[in-house]
Amino acid sequence: MENRKELSLRSTTVDTQDATIVVDRFWEQAHPKPITPYNQVRGIVRRCLEAGYQDDEIINALHRTDAYTISALEYTLRSSRRAARSQTGTTIDRILMMRQHREN
Repeated sequence: MENRKELSLRSTTVDTQDATIVVDRFWEQAHPKPITPYNQVRGIVRRCLEAGYQDDEIINALHRTDAYTISALEYTLRSSRRAARSQTGTTIDRILMMRQHREN
């Protein structure tokens, strides 16, 4: 049998209560409720908080993810950040193009 060890951050920096607050906000809004146990979702949320994600980012990702696993949620969080950066870049490009057009 293979010996599997959990990969984790060096030390816990986020209190369980902080993760509970985020999960409770999500859980109230979620319909249908996740099949994944509450405590497992809370553990994933705690890891997200420890990694530096914001409460609202996590809740939005929980609503949009296809699975309640660390990998799935991390993918959703990173995809959201990439989309936000892309949208910001597009807006800046438009502003610069408009300025250049006005100057000509």
